[in-house]
Amino acid sequence: MLVPEGHSVSRLATRARLNPAGVVPGAVLGASAELCRHHATGDARVGSASQACRLPSDPSALGCNVPAGLLLERATNGMNGPVYWRAWIYGMALALGAISACQSFPPALTGVTIVPSNAEGEPYGEAMWRTRRQPPIPLIGLRPGTDPSESAPLLNQSNGEIAVTLAGGIQNFVLYTTAEETASPFVIALFLDHESTPALSGVVDSDLARPVVASRARSAMGLDGEAVVNRSSVSVVRGGYRVSLRRAAFRLPVSGIDAVGPWGLRPDQVSDAVGMVTIEVEPAPNDGNS
Repeated sequence: MLVPEGHSVSRLATRARLNPAGVVPGAVLGASAELCRHHATGDARVGSASQACRLPSDPSALGCNVPAGLLLERATNGMNGPVYWRAWIYGMALALGAISACQSFPPALTGVTIVPSNAEGEPYGEAMWRTRRQPPIPLIGLRPGTDPSESAPLLNQSNGEIAVTLAGGIQNFVLYTTAEETASPFVIALFLDHESTPALSGVVDSDLARPVVASRARSAMGLDGEAVVNRSSVSVVRGGYRVSLRRAAFRLPVSGIDAVGPWGLRPDQVSDAVGMVTIEVEPAPNDGNS
C-alpha cells in the first residue's frame, strides 16, 4: 500500500502521536519499521511479503526510546544508497512486540497480610490473616469498592491468592476475614508484583479517617507466615508509577457481613472482620530516582 499521494514520510510521522519527550511510542515505532525506502523515486512504501527489506544497520533504532528525528532521518535520508526496512510480515510482528515491550503498566497488588501489632508496627501474638488459602492461617477475601455489604465478586483466585493490576487514580478494596478476639492496632501490609516483602504498610485501627502511618518495625510478616525484613512505606515507586496507601483500617464497625470462611471463599454463617484500603496510583516524576 502506497503512502497517500502528496504525503511524505516526514509528514506522516509528524502527524503520528509523539509523547512530550519527542519519543515515538512503541506502537508507532513498530509500524514505522515496515517502511521501505525506494531510492529510485525517494517514495516511502509499506513493505510487503514480496519486497526484500532489510533490518536497519543499528537494531537499537527499533527500541522503545528512539527519538523521532532519528526515525525520520532513517526513513527519509540515505541518498547514497537504499535504506531498507523489514518486510510487512516481520514489521507487524515487531509492532506487536513493541507494544508488549514498551507499554508500561502499573504494578499488581499480589498479596495482603494483617497482623496484630504494637504502636510501632512490631508484630505480636500468633494471629495473622493473609490472601492465601492455606491452613492454619485464615485467608483474606478481597473485593473492589467501599461498601462491605455489596456482593461484588471476590478478586481472589481459587487458592486465595490475588494478582490485581492496579489502575491509575484512586481505588478501594474491602478486606474480609475470620473475626478473632484481638485488640488493635494492626499492621496491614500490601505486596506488589509478587515481591517477598511488603511494599506498603499501615499501622491501623478501626478508624478509616485516621492518617496512615507506615510500620516502623524491623520485621513484617510475609505471605508464607514467616517474618521478613520490613522496608515498607506508605508510598513507593514501581515501574514509573507512584503507589500510595491513602487510607487503611481493620475491624470496621460493621456487623452481619459474611463473605468468607477461614479456609474458603464462601460464607460460613459466621460474621467476618472487615477492613478497607485505599490506594492511589499516579505517574512518578521522571527525576531518575524511580
